[in-house]
Parts: sequence; C-alpha cells; structure tokens
Amino acid sequence: FEKALMSDGFEGYDNYTAAIHLSCMAHARRHLYDAVKIRADYQTFKNLPDDTEMKLKHIRENPALGILLEPLGNINRLYEVESRAKKKKLSREEVYELRQKESKPLFDQVIAGMERIARSFDSGSKAVKGANYFLKRKDSLALYLEDGNYPIDNNLAERMVKPFVIGRKGFLFADTEAGAEATAVWYSLSQSAIMNGLVPEKYIEYVLTRLKNKGIREEVLDELLPYSRALPEYLYKK
Repeated sequence: FEKALMSDGFEGYDNYTAAIHLSCMAHARRHLYDAVKIRADYQTFKNLPDDTEMKLKHIRENPALGILLEPLGNINRLYEVESRAKKKKLSREEVYELRQKESKPLFDQVIAGMERIARSFDSGSKAVKGANYFLKRKDSLALYLEDGNYPIDNNLAERMVKPFVIGRKGFLFADTEAGAEATAVWYSLSQSAIMNGLVPEKYIEYVLTRLKNKGIREEVLDELLPYSRALPEYLYKK
C-alpha cells in the first residue's frame, strides 16, 4: 500500500512502510482528555456557568488545570478551522492555504503545550502519558497540514465500522470460517451502500432481485455495485 494511511497508535500499522502514515488527531486528543476529565478541578470548571471571568478565575486558582487545558483548547481551534473549510466547501488548494496560515501556528502551540505538560507533571501520570503520545507522533499528526485532501482525523472511518464493532460479540458464535467471511462481505456491502447515499435495505433487495432475474454475470454485477451510475433513483436517500 503506497497511498496515505491514517490510523491510531497501533504499532502494527508501522509495517506499511511504503505508505504516507498520518496519525489521527482525535486519538491524540483523547489520550490527554482522558487524563483531564477525571480531575475534580475540571469537573468544577465544566459545571461553571458560561461566564468567561468565572472560568478564568478558576484556572488562575488551579494552574495545573490551565496547563492541561491550553493544548486541548488549541486542538479545538484546529477543528474550528476544519469546520469553516468544510462549510465554505473550499478546494484542496484553498484548504492547504488556510491550514498553513491558521492551523500550522496553532499546531506549533499544541506541541509547546504538550512539552510543558511533560515537564510539569509526574512522569508516571496519565497526563504525561497523554502528552507523550502526542509528542511521539507529532510529525505524523502534522502531515495533514501538507495536503488539503488529508483529513485531520479518521473519525469518518470509525463511524463507518461502528456497526461492525457493536456486532462483534455475535461474531464469536460464527461456527465456520465461511460464515465469518460472509458476515464481513455483508458489512462491506451494506456500509458501501450507505457511503454512496443508498438505502441499504432497498439496495440489497434490488441486487438480489436483479441477480435472480438476470443471473450472476460480470456485466450485471458491474451495474449493481454501490457506486454504479446505473442504479435507479428510488434506491437513494431523499
């Protein structure tokens, strides 16, 4: 595989040596946020009314919390840039220019904030582990800045596999390898239908009916693929 590959921190992906390996910002953020959300001072901060002065006062009184929240806030700002680009439907080149102008300085501030956490907290703390997760992958996390087509995270892919994750306990009872393979094919087909704007139930019914009437021939299969332009309009979501 020689294209761009975005993943979490699982080291198995390092075997794809020919790929451009990007790291997921959502995973990097999550590791630090998991350390923050269990803190009592953060729970108090979160429950304060949306009064900027009150929240700033709380952070001044809890400087450790402020150190932790700073890079998280800058990551949120990175996502705000992405949201604006999406709403404006910017081109690949325009997204690249926007990221270079606004996101790159913010990303550098995130790195500085993570380095500060690594210096300021106990080396065995969850906060330092979260910061080190980011710092270890800072180069691969920054790669999305270099191409307007690269996403900031792989949340879209994760949402697509969520039904599979929810159903995986049931797969423990697949009696045969063929049964497990058939399940994988079914999920791939139904999720591909969803990605192409089809109603999966209507699409599967249409496919089975066509195969019954026309037979399993290559030219028929080509017309039935989820991205085929030959599919009737009523199969698509309104």
